[in-house]
Amino acid sequence: MDPVHALTVVIPAYNEADGLPRVLSALREALADCPSSGVVVVDDGSADATAEVARELGATVVRHERNRGNGAALKTGLAQARTELVAIMDADGQHRPEDLPRLLEALEGHDMVVGTRQLDPDAHWIRRWGNRLLCGVASYLVRQPVPDLTCGYRVFRRRLLAPYLSLFPDGFGFDAAATVCFLSNGHRVRFEPVEVPARVTGTSKIRPLRDGARYLAIVWRLVLLFHPLRGFLPLAGCCLGLGLLWGLVALLIFRDGLSVAALLFMVTGLLIALLGVVADQLSELRRQLAVAISAWEEAHPGTEPEAGR
Repeated sequence: MDPVHALTVVIPAYNEADGLPRVLSALREALADCPSSGVVVVDDGSADATAEVARELGATVVRHERNRGNGAALKTGLAQARTELVAIMDADGQHRPEDLPRLLEALEGHDMVVGTRQLDPDAHWIRRWGNRLLCGVASYLVRQPVPDLTCGYRVFRRRLLAPYLSLFPDGFGFDAAATVCFLSNGHRVRFEPVEVPARVTGTSKIRPLRDGARYLAIVWRLVLLFHPLRGFLPLAGCCLGLGLLWGLVALLIFRDGLSVAALLFMVTGLLIALLGVVADQLSELRRQLAVAISAWEEAHPGTEPEAGR
C-alpha cells in the first residue's frame, strides 16, 4: 500500500489488557504488506494496564483520564489519524484482523465498507429481534437495505466522515450514526460479511434494551436532520387518518356531527406536515452549504472561506 493510500487503525479500549496482545499481534500480521499503516489505541480511562500493553506492542496510545465512552474514544483516535483511510475495530478480539485486507479491497469504488455479522441463532431473543428492528427502521428511513447497523468493524475515507463527527454520540451508537450519515448523504456504502468469533476475555459493555433504545433514537434524530419528511410525513399521515376515522365514526354512527377531537387530530396532522416541509427546506440549505464548503476546501487546501463570501 503506497503512502497515498496509507491506513490508520483506531481501536478504542476499556480494560482490555488481556485481549489486546492477541488483537495487536494478529493485526501486525494482517497488515504486513502495508508498511505505511499505523495503529492508534485509545485507552478510555481503563483501570488495568491497557495503555502499557498497547504501547509495548508498538501502538500509538492516547489515554483518557476517565471513561468517556466508546464514541468519545473513537473521536479522539480519529483526531490522531493523518491518513485518508481509517479502519475502526474493537479490542476484545471479536473483530478478526485477518478480515481487514478484504475490507480494504472492498473499499475500491466505495466510501465506507461495513462488516456484516451473521446473526447468531443462539443469541438472546431480545438481541436478535432488537437488531432486526433497528436494521428494519434504518432501512426504511434511509431507503436502502441495511443488513447490519451496529457493527463497529469498518473502513472509510476520513475526510468524508469528519463533517459529521459533531453529530455522533460519545457513548455507544457511533457506528450506527456513521452508517446513517453516509447513506443519508449519498455516499457509497458496501456491506461485507465478516466472522465474529466468541469473546475470549472480559464481558460485553452493551445492554440490549437500554442501548437499543439509544441506537433507535440516534437513527431517528439523524434521519430527521438529513431527510425530515421521512419522519414527519408518516406521523402527519397517522394524525390525519385518525382524525378522519374518528370524524366518520362520530358522524355516521353516533350522529354527533363533526367531532372536536377529530378536528384536533386533523389540524395537528396538517401542522406536522407543514413543519416537515419547513424542516426539509432547512435541511436542503444545510446540505448545499456543506457541499459549498467541501468544494472550497478541495480547491483551497489549508484555507478557510472568508465571511460573507
